[in-house]
Amino acid sequence: MINTHKIICLDFESDSSDPKTCNPTQLAALAIHPRTLEIIPDSEFNSLICPPTIDDENYESIHKDTIEFHAKNQHITAAEVVSSWRQAPKEKVVWENFMEYLNKYHTSQDRKNMFTAPLIMGYNILGFDFPIIQRLCEKYGNVDKTGRQNIFYNRDKIDLMLYSFQWFENLTEPTAYNMDELRRFFGITTAGSHDALKDIRDTSEIFIRWQKLIRRTSERVKFKNAFKEEENKNSTE
Repeated sequence: MINTHKIICLDFESDSSDPKTCNPTQLAALAIHPRTLEIIPDSEFNSLICPPTIDDENYESIHKDTIEFHAKNQHITAAEVVSSWRQAPKEKVVWENFMEYLNKYHTSQDRKNMFTAPLIMGYNILGFDFPIIQRLCEKYGNVDKTGRQNIFYNRDKIDLMLYSFQWFENLTEPTAYNMDELRRFFGITTAGSHDALKDIRDTSEIFIRWQKLIRRTSERVKFKNAFKEEENKNSTE
């Protein structure tokens, strides 16, 4: 079946590395056309998010390591990181804005539901970003009758970390599958990385090149009846 679902590349930044408990501090996304494999113009979404627990007495001490990680990457102080989060829109406001954003990228504008919703794509999205999506959907009521998120098409999820394994598992390089190592391997600058907007832009460019390569390759491979032909060959020997 030819995919007609628009592809949303998504990335969260957060105040800890645990997707089950972290507060998202930034959400960025962009849309890719499923047939042309081009980034849809003016499709970027990007917002910092104020963590709901930021005013708790022990917030900064609990999240000290992650705050310092963000400060180092942004070349600012830990206090400036916390200040930027505190001044950001509330989580609920960002989520509502993101729902409006996603509504623009259904395959049908007449009947919007999970079956017309876009596909989710990202790097390590199954291990990190998608669990956060599921939590937020449960929190704000964006779930189906079984409790599953219903803002993205549920059957298919595209994780570029899995692409990395499929292409590189038999090669000596790259030596790791994290996004920064993949950037270095492909010749993409790591400057500004771990900002959600930079991350989705890089992830999308890598995905587009890979997907175009997969399409060119799959067109030259005879998949249909491949096993049947093998069985016929064996039966005549």
